[in-house]
Amino acid sequence: MGYLRSFANVERPSLLPSTSTATPPFGYAPATEVGMKSLGLRVEATTVHWAIVEGTPEDPTLVESGRLRFPKNHTTHEQLSWLRTEICALVAQFGATSGGIRLPEPNMRQGLSTMAPRLRAEGVVLEAMAASNLSPVVAGPLSTIGSLIQSKQPKGYLSEDEMRGMDWSELDPNKREAAIVACAALAPR
Repeated sequence: MGYLRSFANVERPSLLPSTSTATPPFGYAPATEVGMKSLGLRVEATTVHWAIVEGTPEDPTLVESGRLRFPKNHTTHEQLSWLRTEICALVAQFGATSGGIRLPEPNMRQGLSTMAPRLRAEGVVLEAMAASNLSPVVAGPLSTIGSLIQSKQPKGYLSEDEMRGMDWSELDPNKREAAIVACAALAPR
């Protein structure tokens, strides 16, 4: 567990037991609460934005969000191994039972060499979700994700301060996308 705390670039509550009696941070909900929780992810070349959402797609509640920044002093394969460990730790910490990842839009005009780091990270994220027994796992571009939450314009939510009653005024657009994906993973199939 000390390995997970050794990186200053990880923005999330510690996995180590706390000796403090202080109130948990705003929005934090222990994994023991009743209700299905979902992990949503938005991957970039060197950063993964995440959100934990519980409830239903119609009435979601944001539990926590953050980002994982790849350690710069690691090789590519070490970064991907680190990422897998972190995703599995997030699932365990928050008790997520479903998850999803926002994939690039099919009309992306970037070349493979530009997209390769993101695509590698997305593959590792999908494997980590499978290894963590998340079910269902939603993966697709934002248009596909939108159909799962019955929204024809999911990008419209990104400019709003809330989504279906879930206040996300403090979240940047990438974390908002992660929250939308988490909501979609809560949808019944």
